[in-house]
Amino acid sequence: MKEYLVIRTAGELRQVASEHILYIVAKGRSSEVHLTNGNSFGVSIPLGEIVTMLGIQLPHSHTDFVRMGRYLIINVVHLHYINIANEQLELFDINLNTVAINASQSSLKGLSDLLDNRLNINR
Repeated sequence: MKEYLVIRTAGELRQVASEHILYIVAKGRSSEVHLTNGNSFGVSIPLGEIVTMLGIQLPHSHTDFVRMGRYLIINVVHLHYINIANEQLELFDINLNTVAINASQSSLKGLSDLLDNRLNINR
């Protein structure tokens, strides 16, 4: 079942299929949504409110989105690579090109542990 995130701001409405969202980054009190096709758009909604919206609007796929610290949410469906020591992760876009993102070691360790727990590996 395809799920959509609907983002409504003053005079605008955007509807995006959850699988088309690559990552969302905080930009002050606003957020920037990056899509798998390479496009991005800004919204005047803080990242914390985006997390709430994901939980409400995407009842089946909200667990695909993981908040990485204060400034980043990633869609783990597109996760390709984590390097904790180099503070980097890579996501695949729609064409399987890599998109590199920097994140703190603690955020990446937390993501790695979360994925381990979900998959019950390394136990």
